[in-house]
Amino acid sequence: MGETAFAKSKTFVDFVNAGGPFGASLSPGQVVQVSCRIRGFKVQDGDRWWYRLASPPWNGHYYATSDVFYNTPNTSGNPINGVQVDRRVRLC
Repeated sequence: MGETAFAKSKTFVDFVNAGGPFGASLSPGQVVQVSCRIRGFKVQDGDRWWYRLASPPWNGHYYATSDVFYNTPNTSGNPINGVQVDRRVRLC
């Protein structure tokens, strides 16, 4: 399933501790394929949902916090929409 990032973000091997090694960063407007969602490290806004990134160069080995994505069919506009995770993405 494709998700659109609205903010620049690091990507992480370790979703439990938000630890490295780090992967290629996400860019605003970038669409990536995600294979699943999982709960992990709680980021500053309280979100614990993470996506496993299936697209190259991450190839299923890196994760990004779900709060840098729109998590809706929207790909532009106000990203603060109250949706922390796209529930259409299957659980890991």
